[in-house]
Amino acid sequence: MQVDKNVPIPRLGKNPPRTYLHHFVVLESWEVGDSVAFKTESKQTGDVRRLNYSKEATVFTARAKKFGQKVIQRVIHNEGVLRVWRAE
Repeated sequence: MQVDKNVPIPRLGKNPPRTYLHHFVVLESWEVGDSVAFKTESKQTGDVRRLNYSKEATVFTARAKKFGQKVIQRVIHNEGVLRVWRAE
C-alpha cells in the first residue's frame, strides 16, 4: 500500500450530465408556448409493447422540471413524434 500526499478531495454530488447536452441550450432559450419534437421508439415492458416512448423526451422533461419550468407532452401519432410544450 502506498500513501499519496496532496491529492485533492472531489466534491460531493453527481457528475455533470454527459448526454443530451443540447437540452440546456433549448431550456435556457425557449418561451411559453414553444415546443420540441422527439422521435418515438418502441419499448417492450413485460408483455406490452409501448410505441410512444422516447428516452430523450423523458430526460428533457425531467431537466425542464429541475429548471422550474412546467411542461406538457403529447404523442402525435400521425407524425410519429412525442412533442413537449412549455406551459409556464
